[in-house]
Amino acid sequence: MTAQSGFGGKSNCLKRAAHYLKRAAEFSIESEPSLNTFHAWARVLEVPDSTGRPEYEQELQTAVMERLLAIRADLTLARKLLLNSIYPPDIYSSAFDKALMVTSGQYLALGWSSIRQLLTEDVVSVLRLCATAIGDEEREIAVDELEAIIAMLSDLEAVVSAAELDADVKSLFYDQIAILRRALREYPVRGAQAIRQAFYIAVGEWYDRNGDSRASKAGASKLAARFNDVMVEVQRVLALAKTGESLIAGAPGVIERIGNGIDAVRRALTSGS
Repeated sequence: MTAQSGFGGKSNCLKRAAHYLKRAAEFSIESEPSLNTFHAWARVLEVPDSTGRPEYEQELQTAVMERLLAIRADLTLARKLLLNSIYPPDIYSSAFDKALMVTSGQYLALGWSSIRQLLTEDVVSVLRLCATAIGDEEREIAVDELEAIIAMLSDLEAVVSAAELDADVKSLFYDQIAILRRALREYPVRGAQAIRQAFYIAVGEWYDRNGDSRASKAGASKLAARFNDVMVEVQRVLALAKTGESLIAGAPGVIERIGNGIDAVRRALTSGS
């Protein structure tokens, strides 16, 4: 897990975007002049290094594009929120225009120097100043909290790998582990929404694929219980990020409760048809 971005305990869309744009403005390739723009952005955006794998380049480019799109989305949202702030648009419009320009796809084809020429200290300073005018949307999730979830996922994956289970049952676990891992990697750029979306996708997929029933029939109920423990921990961390207050631990059956909610919606749709 990479070091957290350090938003002073709180975070919002513009703080996240400005943090990585500041990193880009300060990132020099003088010692590695052959480094292309994709690889420079990968360093700035803390994309995990998987060099040596045949599909590495494609994965790196995809990860960079996804993170740049997330930054652009944050910039666009921040610009709308600032319309209700004390700052008139003429103060920050130029800074936002340049930030959106350097994070666009067309600039990926240019050299890194072109990006740094636009990302001047003034541009970054304006964005960081404007970030103080936008309310904090969440508490920053601490590194140790994220690493605890990563460790739980690794432990679960190791146990699943060693278990004598059919490939389709193992896939049931592996797929949800992959969804959550990706969200944890994206957290520094996308914030808690990345984990929140992954949480509901993983729970929904588990329920739609009859995870508990299939695990029980395969003799893997204990593994299903461990997966539920992971999801409870994810839910606890998300609650902390949202409220900054501790959530009472041990709330049983997060998957079961969300599954019951899905059932209720399905029943309502059926009765109304």
